[in-house]
Amino acid sequence: MIFTDLVKMEISVKKNTEDRVREVLGSIPAVKILHGNGDLQVKAGDQTYCIQLLKLAAGYPGHVKRVISGIEQTVNCYKIILVPFMAGKTAELCKESGIGFCDDAGNCHIAFGPVYVSVNGKKNPHAPGRGLKSVFERSSVVSSKVLRMLVNQPKRAWKTEELAESAGCSLGQIAKVKKFLEKNDWVSRVEEGFKLKNLEEMLNRWAEVYNARQNDVVECYVPGNLAEIESRLENIRMQGGPDYCLTGFSGGNRYSPTVRYSKIHVYVEESAVETMLQQLEGKRVESGANLSLIIPYNDCVLINSKIIKESKVVSPLQIYLDCKPLKSRGEEMAEGVLRVIKTW
Repeated sequence: MIFTDLVKMEISVKKNTEDRVREVLGSIPAVKILHGNGDLQVKAGDQTYCIQLLKLAAGYPGHVKRVISGIEQTVNCYKIILVPFMAGKTAELCKESGIGFCDDAGNCHIAFGPVYVSVNGKKNPHAPGRGLKSVFERSSVVSSKVLRMLVNQPKRAWKTEELAESAGCSLGQIAKVKKFLEKNDWVSRVEEGFKLKNLEEMLNRWAEVYNARQNDVVECYVPGNLAEIESRLENIRMQGGPDYCLTGFSGGNRYSPTVRYSKIHVYVEESAVETMLQQLEGKRVESGANLSLIIPYNDCVLINSKIIKESKVVSPLQIYLDCKPLKSRGEEMAEGVLRVIKTW
């Protein structure tokens, strides 16, 4: 089945990737190419080697991993995977498996017998298609809800129908998210269905894409210390005033007391900003803010929010996403809530 897939994908790879392998090997004085149509036969030192070229349409970790597991290792026959672009994780997977690779950008790793060539750091010459990261973009609200459901129970195995019902979306949407996760080796199939894996890697990539777009924020100054302001936010909500949800450092410390902070980050609907400021006796400022009112781009940021220590707080996942770009130890706070997520 795996090798059938290889044949189907072969037409999608640029021919010059194969030419680049010949060029790299041909530039080594101690290597002589004896036969170069299709698979290669080369002489290195006193030994003759077969070089088998495996052409893939893309270097997704999940697919490359499955291909490698199906490769039959043979003596003196070295395998080189050809892809449009080989990302870091997939490159390491190939190296650990004793498989070479070469991509359109010029990155390559070829190591057999006395031959060792390694080039890395070349940027992807192909503009990433929307489908590669669409499930992580803020505009993909339904996909976001599916992902949040998965992360909220990271060790649970799901069946497609169960997840669709829980997330309130179609089977097709679940299939889209699942396919994306499988390509990146972030989900595994188990007897009970499928479940997340490589969680930290997935969340880190999600944060990168998510934070490519900045939040709409109103920077404010409110009299009083931070604990007093947080208490007043809850009192206002309890008395029928604007709703809110803590995030950032103030929210993160509710789950994992990790860092000291000097500013409160809180989600407030845009229509409630002026009322909230009035009841807090605060004002908008351009500098010296101790309160950031974040306008939620969608209600999905409030999924799995809860009351902790007399304050309403967003989920650890949302805090992770919000803290990643924050200066002054935001990364540290994100790691703190990640440890909480991993215990679920």
